[in-house]
Amino acid sequence: ATCSRYKDKQLRNYLPKVSNKKMYDILNETLQDFWAKDNFGELDQWHVVTMESFANNTKYEMRALCKFVGITCPPALVNAIDNQTYHIVHDTFNLVSWTKPQIEHINLFISKYLSRFYIPLNSANIANMSF
Repeated sequence: ATCSRYKDKQLRNYLPKVSNKKMYDILNETLQDFWAKDNFGELDQWHVVTMESFANNTKYEMRALCKFVGITCPPALVNAIDNQTYHIVHDTFNLVSWTKPQIEHINLFISKYLSRFYIPLNSANIANMSF
C-alpha cells in the first residue's frame, strides 16, 4: 500500500523521477533475458520465477525449482529458505513520479513480452503520474 503522504499533489514534486534512459535500459535487460529464454535451448529447459511469486509462494516455488533441476529438496531446506524470505512484495512503483508516455511504454512492454507473468498497469491506480 502506498503511503498517503505520497498521494498529496504538493509532495509529488519531491518524488524521484526515472529517466527515460534508465527505464529503457532496464526494459532492454529484461528483453535480453527473455530473448535468451526463447532462443537458447528448448522452452522446457528454462524456469522463470518472478520476485512476486517467490515472495508470496516461497515453498511452492522452491519445490518447483528443485523439480525443474531434477533434485529432491529436503523439507528442512524448503522451510529454512521460507523462514528467511521476506514475504511482502515491495510496492515501490508509486514512490516514483512517472510520465504518461513512460506508463504507456511499460504497458506495451508488459503486453508484448511479460503477459504470462504480469498484467498491464492501470493508470487510474497510479498515484504519482505526471502528465
